[in-house]
Amino acid sequence: MAVNNINSIFEKTAEKAQLKKKKKINPKFKKEDIWFDLECQNMRKELRNLSNHKHRDPNNMNIRLLYCERLKKYKHTLRSKKAQYTKKHLQVIEQSINSNNFWTNWNNLKQKRPEELAIQNGEIWTNHFQTLFQNINLTTNLEQHHIHQKLIQLEYTIKDNQNPIDLSITEMELKN
Repeated sequence: MAVNNINSIFEKTAEKAQLKKKKKINPKFKKEDIWFDLECQNMRKELRNLSNHKHRDPNNMNIRLLYCERLKKYKHTLRSKKAQYTKKHLQVIEQSINSNNFWTNWNNLKQKRPEELAIQNGEIWTNHFQTLFQNINLTTNLEQHHIHQKLIQLEYTIKDNQNPIDLSITEMELKN
């Protein structure tokens, strides 16, 4: 009796403090997939069970063949259920063309697409990285300064070699 009272006090306190863990919803069974019914769930459960047996006994060819057959049947069932659902939903949309329910039915058919990120201007990134590397002090270490000078020199030589239009025309090129 006293234990029950203490437990109920703890439960009420945890509920008010919002300390109770919420049940996690398995993302594989989303509520968005209305067409995924009990038959699909049972087939999926059976397929996973066969997969576990297959991994426990990898040399058993009967289990492997049975798994392949059930996987094929499961995928076919999923495709057909999804196609039936969309066909039925399209028929409802066709019937509601002249009514006010058309747009609600149309919006229910569309699948939600992930939000696309806006393309940013390149100047934003160049300004960002310039501010990151702006205050680097290379004069503190003589070796760093020497390496920095070599990098600048290499950068200029690479730029010159990458632009063949600026090079002068040689006699060999004229003869060929």
